[in-house]
Parts: sequence; structure tokens; C-alpha cells
Amino acid sequence: MVELEYSGTLKVVDRIRRMSQEGVEIVNFAGGALDDTPLVVKEATKKAIDEGLGSDLTESSGLFELRELIAEKLESEEGVQFDPRSQIIVTVGAKNAILVAIQATVKRGEEVLIIDPFWPSYKPLVSLAGGMPKLVPMRKGKGFEVEPKHILRAITPKTKMILLNTPHNPTGRVFTKGEIEAICDIAKKHNLVVLSDESYKKLIYTDKRHYSTASFPGMKERTIVVYAFSKAYTMYGWRVGFAAANEEIIRKMVMIQSNSVSCPTSFAQRGAVAALRNGERGVRQTVKRYRKLRDITVEQLNEVDGISCEAPEAGFWVFPDVSEIAEPSDPLVEYLLEEGKIATTPGSAFGNTGSGHLRIIYRHEEKYLREGLGKLKAIIRTYANRRG
Repeated sequence: MVELEYSGTLKVVDRIRRMSQEGVEIVNFAGGALDDTPLVVKEATKKAIDEGLGSDLTESSGLFELRELIAEKLESEEGVQFDPRSQIIVTVGAKNAILVAIQATVKRGEEVLIIDPFWPSYKPLVSLAGGMPKLVPMRKGKGFEVEPKHILRAITPKTKMILLNTPHNPTGRVFTKGEIEAICDIAKKHNLVVLSDESYKKLIYTDKRHYSTASFPGMKERTIVVYAFSKAYTMYGWRVGFAAANEEIIRKMVMIQSNSVSCPTSFAQRGAVAALRNGERGVRQTVKRYRKLRDITVEQLNEVDGISCEAPEAGFWVFPDVSEIAEPSDPLVEYLLEEGKIATTPGSAFGNTGSGHLRIIYRHEEKYLREGLGKLKAIIRTYANRRG
């Protein structure tokens, strides 16, 4: 059995649940949801259940209607054509898409390069699929940047894949065209596959453009695009995502999925259809609300001596640098929870490069957010003064 680490983010969430069950009131900046799932998605899902869709399976690759819509979106938004019959698979969320994609492309013992900091599940998913995770640090400074020389330095004859995530969790960065082009050039030169997790592409606040790795010359055949419906459409419990890639990779992924989960939940896929058809207006409204909450959070945190908080370009969190107060940030995170009953996530949960940071989710009602941030600032100042 492969030795796996428990999800760094879910570990914090589980602890919050236990404390809440014991009657402790927590300010939850490690999680939280501002919006409910769109009504059109819920209604479509209920209708599918009422019509008996839950009593049967769909194709292992997912509802063809949904795959067609995904193909249309990828062409209109990213300029990349994928055949819905053979180059798209609907999955049980993005996590399962990533796991099955690695299983389908990476042989046991081959290396997968992970840009660090990273979403905590990447490393265990690589291990679970039989690959060898290898961290590649981003350049720290004013924000984080991808360093091509670090990627090149990490490549060995065993390297098979680069795992890329843009918009990026946890930094909130939207990688530039130049950064992605550099990764593409490396992938082509060294015959690597790029797994491109683009789950946050609809939650961009600025005029920065999202570039799909598959859209660059010579990259469609060596890129696996992954997406989750949970982020933009608040469909976390639906567990629906997808992957798009060349026919050989998708064929292997379908084979694995047919023998593991059979297919994604049938009626949840109807909800995803409704999200793609009718959910865009709601997404735009969500982004507008998140932008305001982001600005409040960044302004408040930068009022604390020793904290530097860059405004994220996407997502629903900030990743402030607290290294002047706590390096690593783990003791501060523990102090915030025990003394202030404020839950955050330590930067170490996201890799070595995130050590002096912590992640704060601001996806809350404005009143709750302002009150929580006020409390958080006071507790951090107390912690900093006690350390002297």
C-alpha cells in the first residue's frame, strides 16, 4: 500500500467540524461557501432524478450531451477543438480526472513535476497512480513566478509529466502567456505530457487572460486539460469534472473509469449540462462579489506590520506572506485556531515554497468577513508582540 498524506486542506476542515460539533464557534477562513448552487442546476438535477435517470448508468465517458457542450465551450473559449466522441471524458470531479489521467499516462516509477506551491492533493494523487512526485519551486519575490530553469534542472530520463495549475491555487496567479509558452517549449523538447488543471479559469478578476496549455502550437496532442464544475458553479457535492486529451489517453482513461466507478453520477451530469447552458450570468455575478471581498481582505491584511498580501488575480483566497511574524507559518496558524478560534491553512500544506505564508478564504458574507478579519488582525498582533 502506498503511503499517502491526508489532504492538507481537508485536515484543517475536518478539525473545524470536530470543534464545531463540540460547540466551539469558529471563524472559518479555511473554508466556507458564499453562494448556493445555481437554481437552474438544482432544478435540472431534480428533474433528472424524477425522470428516472438515477436508476441507470450513462456511458463510462459520460453523457454525450454533456461532452458535446464541453467541446463547444473549449472551442469557443480556448480555441481548441476536441472530439466529444473520443477526446473528452466526464469524471467524478477534478481529483478523479487527475488520478485517472496520471494512471493512463505515467508508468510506475516515472516522475511527475509539480509546480510548488501546489494544491495539496497533487502529490498524493501522483503517488497513488504509481508515479514519483517531484517538486519544482516557483520564484518568490513580489508574488510567485514560474522559473523555466528550475523545471529544466528537475528533468531526468524518468520524467514523464509536468502538472500545471493556472489560475493557480494557492497563490491566485494567472500564469502569463510567456510562462506557459516556456513550459510548452520544455515539454516539446523533452517529450513530456502536460496535465493542465484549469478549474479556476472562470474566476478571474482582472483583465488577465487565461491561456489553455492545449491552445499552444504542438501542444494539443501532449496536453490533458482538466476542469471541475465545483468552483465556478458551487457544485462541490455534485462531484463532476472532465478531462480533454488525445484519443489514446482518453481511451485509457475511459477503460480505467469503466472498471473503477463505472461512470460519473448520472443525474449530477444533468446538473452540469444546465451549468454550461445557463450558468454564465451567475458566474459573472459571483466574480463581481468575490472581487469586492478580495479587495477588503487585501486592504485589511496589509494594515498589519509584518504581513505582505498581494491581490490575487483569480480564485477566492489570499496567500499572504507572514514570514516576518512566523516562518514557517504553522505555529501562527495553530495559535489563531486555539487562542482566537480562527481557522486558516498553513502555507506548508501547499508545499515547501509556501512555508512562510498562510491561505485565507474570503468567500463569506461581507459582515462576517470584516468581523473575522478584525479579530484575526488583533490575534496576529498579539502573537507578534509575544514573540518580541
